[in-house]
Amino acid sequence: MVRSILTSQPFVITRDTIPGMMRAIESIVKAYRFDYVHADQLWMAQYALHARSFIYSENKKLRVVLDQHNAVYLIPKRMMANAKNPVMKQFLERESRLLAKFEVSVCQKCDHVVWVTSEDFNAIKLVGQDGLENSTIIPICVDPSTVWLPAELSAQPRIIFLGGMHWPPNAEGVKWFVREVLPIIQRQLPQAQVVVVGKSPPREIIDVENVHATGFVEDVSTYWKESRVFIVPIHAAGGMRVKILDAWAHGLPVVSTSIGAEGIAYQNGRDILIADDAVEFAGCVVQLITDDWLAGRLSHAGRETLEEHYDWKKVYRSWDEIYQPADRL
Repeated sequence: MVRSILTSQPFVITRDTIPGMMRAIESIVKAYRFDYVHADQLWMAQYALHARSFIYSENKKLRVVLDQHNAVYLIPKRMMANAKNPVMKQFLERESRLLAKFEVSVCQKCDHVVWVTSEDFNAIKLVGQDGLENSTIIPICVDPSTVWLPAELSAQPRIIFLGGMHWPPNAEGVKWFVREVLPIIQRQLPQAQVVVVGKSPPREIIDVENVHATGFVEDVSTYWKESRVFIVPIHAAGGMRVKILDAWAHGLPVVSTSIGAEGIAYQNGRDILIADDAVEFAGCVVQLITDDWLAGRLSHAGRETLEEHYDWKKVYRSWDEIYQPADRL
């Protein structure tokens, strides 16, 4: 039997969090026998590596598996490309450079790194190739069987974005859509509305006409049912957007930027529409609101892609090859 300890991100970081976490992990690994420690995302790797070093002193074997959701350094690097303030550009360039060095160092220290996309893995290899041989790509998946496709799409011209706006790429993407894309849409469809679901919406969108920023919502099922198009107007990100998988699960046609859909096995024009400038993005949204046949085709094709490539019951068998029994190590 394989036993593992999971380190996942604390909800509140205080000056006492790090030493407190270290002491808690030392106590757990000293009291029980583990084969693996699983670090969920880059920021938790320090605790996993500490657990391994602590156990080494006890002459036990503990392997560290890092579940790397993003090539994190890409996020400030891409935000830098869109920043207009020269001071902010300089800050983001430095942040990206230091993050890249730190990220490679951490990945090299782990026994195995699991990436959610090949794009992220390749981005890290551009920075440092050595010591990354023990890497596997396993995409984030969902359970399609828990969500039923609607009998038909909503006829309301409602556009939905779902994601926490405390994450800068989400906030910047939504502000771009409301500022640059929505006015173009409303020249053709004055009745079009945008619903932005997620905590900490930026103040720039709060009082905009025909934009409803809900803040955090416990149950979003009503918004899925009443929306016509799902948008992913992201220009700076890493990893993969699980929100696209959620939209496919609920049968909503999706319009995304190239970066927004990065890492996902899509076919532009079949299961998603890709647009990177404001005019093209607006045109895709208008098409999906006004063309029932196109919207329906993307709805069903998106669900098919989800079931083929992102059903966790099929894909997550790959984790069995990583978490092998101790006698097979």
